[in-house]
Amino acid sequence: YLPIIERVQSMFENKGNLYVGDSQLGSMPNRVAIQSSEDYYLCPLGKKQVSEDQLNSYLDPIGASYKGLPSLFTEANSKRKAVYFYETSETLATEQNQMSWIERRILVYSPDYAAGLVKSFTKRLAEAEDKMTKLVISKRGRRNPKTLKDLHARTTAIIKQYKVEGCFELKFEEHTEQVKINKYKDQAERIEKKIRLGLEITRNTSVIEQQKRRLGWQVYGSNVPATLMETADLVKAYREEYRIEHLVDYLLNRHTALLPVYLKKEQRVKGLVRLLSLAMRCSMLIPSRVRSALAERKEVLTDIYPGNKGRKTAEPTTPMILRAFRGIIAVSLASGTVEVVALNNTQTRILELLKIPESYKHTFEVFKTGFSLREP
Repeated sequence: YLPIIERVQSMFENKGNLYVGDSQLGSMPNRVAIQSSEDYYLCPLGKKQVSEDQLNSYLDPIGASYKGLPSLFTEANSKRKAVYFYETSETLATEQNQMSWIERRILVYSPDYAAGLVKSFTKRLAEAEDKMTKLVISKRGRRNPKTLKDLHARTTAIIKQYKVEGCFELKFEEHTEQVKINKYKDQAERIEKKIRLGLEITRNTSVIEQQKRRLGWQVYGSNVPATLMETADLVKAYREEYRIEHLVDYLLNRHTALLPVYLKKEQRVKGLVRLLSLAMRCSMLIPSRVRSALAERKEVLTDIYPGNKGRKTAEPTTPMILRAFRGIIAVSLASGTVEVVALNNTQTRILELLKIPESYKHTFEVFKTGFSLREP
């Protein structure tokens, strides 16, 4: 982050610029550099910046209910997910630079985000409990622990794997039995000692409920004075930030799938990158135009979800729009004519929303020219 920030600072002489970033921006060196340059930052803080004990101390005054807190996007017609927020502050200091400042810490709660985390947490609890239970149930092909030490080590590994520390109370048992082994061939009758391990698992409901209440909370850190931006403005600024990394991900892995590159000649690699860059821009422009047109007309698009023709949306994505045009066939006849399949109602409407209703016909006019995409 710092090299890019320094480049931006060299381009703008004025101070007081706001840098909005992800949790990587929240490292102490980054925040110190921005603070010392008289600029502002806004970013989520991870566990390295806000410990679990700190988070608990922030949330204890709120209690179990969040609905009394200030909120955003809670209107019935809002397209954004509702969030609730609460602000506190911390005084930060650095010995190396002998600098200190007050950092605003905004606790943001999203009910929808919390619901997904609680579902995942509940699933992890069930899977961890099932795995630990099977440790003491014998079955052909299953390697059960032989000693209490081994049983303790494996339960600890399972709890760590599923991240459910403190959620279970475990009681380990060891039963010793004397088993009589009858005489067989040259082996004399004997008594052998057989060890049977037991495990009693009890869920720690108080810890589980406390962890569930903590899920869905994020902590934003910022040095913007309250006189410049209120708490609600900071929450909006972060949640509506321009995420350029999404476009890079689309270029590299998703829509245009640049990686892996199998070309060796530099000229061809450059050509591929430039071509896919154009494709990426088009893939971003397509949904933007369709959504704007739908919003202007106060309409929705139907018959665009596979297997659910009646489902509607006012915010179609690029894959959804392009998928609607699958199955188009063009047949080039020996006479030089090109026959094409007629568009259906959904395809025709999408082209109208894009304000290019005649593009389908013009595209197939190109095929009649017999053009070639090969290198000269």
